[in-house]
Amino acid sequence: MARILIDNTSERVEGPTWTSFHHETFLGGSMFLQKTSNGFPSSVGPFSVTFNGTSIALYGDTNSQVNQTGTVSIDGGPPFPTATFQGLRPFSIVTQFFQSPTLPDTTHTITVADLVVALDYMVVTAGNDTPLAQETLIVDDSDPAIVYDGPWVQNSSMLVFPPALPNGAQHEFLPFGNATHGTNTAGASATFTFTGTSVTVYGVIHDPPALGSLYVRYTMDGFPTEQRYYPTAPRPHYPWYSNTSLATGEHTLKIEVTDTGDGDWNYTLDYITYTPSFDSLGSKLSTSPSGTYGRHGTRPALIGAICGAVGGVLVLVLVGLVIFRKRVFLRTAYSRPASVERKDRRSSVFRALGDSNGPLALNDPFQIQGLQPNERAKGQFPALPPVSTVTNDLSDSASVQRMPPGAAPADSQAYRYNRGSGSTDAGARIQRLEQIVASVQRDLQVAGSSTMSERQPPPYKEDLP
Repeated sequence: MARILIDNTSERVEGPTWTSFHHETFLGGSMFLQKTSNGFPSSVGPFSVTFNGTSIALYGDTNSQVNQTGTVSIDGGPPFPTATFQGLRPFSIVTQFFQSPTLPDTTHTITVADLVVALDYMVVTAGNDTPLAQETLIVDDSDPAIVYDGPWVQNSSMLVFPPALPNGAQHEFLPFGNATHGTNTAGASATFTFTGTSVTVYGVIHDPPALGSLYVRYTMDGFPTEQRYYPTAPRPHYPWYSNTSLATGEHTLKIEVTDTGDGDWNYTLDYITYTPSFDSLGSKLSTSPSGTYGRHGTRPALIGAICGAVGGVLVLVLVGLVIFRKRVFLRTAYSRPASVERKDRRSSVFRALGDSNGPLALNDPFQIQGLQPNERAKGQFPALPPVSTVTNDLSDSASVQRMPPGAAPADSQAYRYNRGSGSTDAGARIQRLEQIVASVQRDLQVAGSSTMSERQPPPYKEDLP
């Protein structure tokens, strides 16, 4: 909630037969009253106030010498009676004398008539759309926006008796909101946070001691300044502190009592006024950070932290992908030479024997052409044909010559057959052929064991380049 303070000197107050009476004991230094030469008249003409908001309260001094009941009209409506004020009091009391009902949040005009009164100030309750630019907002000492620390005492029954006015009139003053907060202990403090361009702290001075001084430190946004006070007379609406040159934005004021002269002095806080730097309560709420994020803008920092966390996760994912691809590359680079080497060894060992027409033509380590119907069992190599089968297909002049080690065989020429003149000794030829067959069987067994071991991949070992 925000409340707008309107002084009686405002142009929004109109009364043709009214004038201002100036004295420091009144808020703003003046009161608005009927033109007379010596105090209150017996009757007054009407006055009106135009304002924007949802309600209005009037503060002033009703005549203590007569019983009276005035009338009030709102927005040109029918007048209705105000409260009845009892006369025959020893002193006039400056206090609230009218409170309007709740109204729509728009422009209104209130007219007061038939009431002998001196108008001091007005307080308007603002709605969400009430214009607040260039207005003065008032904050009571009991408002939660003021945070107290230390031994503060709330006084709700204090009257202030300043000296008589120059015209001889004597007044009593009730503080704003009918209460104050006071302390006489060094170290007690109060903190007020606001959004505006100026601020003034008002209090009450009553029965000041004859000796000593009061010292108070005011810290605005971390910059302290200390003031010394030694007033000599009671006074309401006393301006303890004022700063009218603040930058637009949020500010924090800390009030700290530093010396009370052994407790003889009392620092009393009544209300604080400030000029807002926002256009309306609605605009302030739409631009202020949520309470869960703090008032100094922690939400952008939290968003930044979230973005940073997401970025960190992305970096970790990218690093993981790089490591994974590197491992795959190293594994491929490790296994490729071995497979090529085995393939080359297989090809060199199991070249086809003889030409394509011979019964011993061997084009694949797992298939021997021309030896059907013999079939190899799973995991085994086929047995070679009997020697007699081979000898029946060879002429007397045939001989088998094995390629020398290291020589590059041509296709299907791991073993070469030469048909020509040779020894006529059939037994020698058969013995030689048996030796060749035994040698081929050994080669097949060696190649088979190598092929079977190839089916089991070698253990993985990552060697970094």
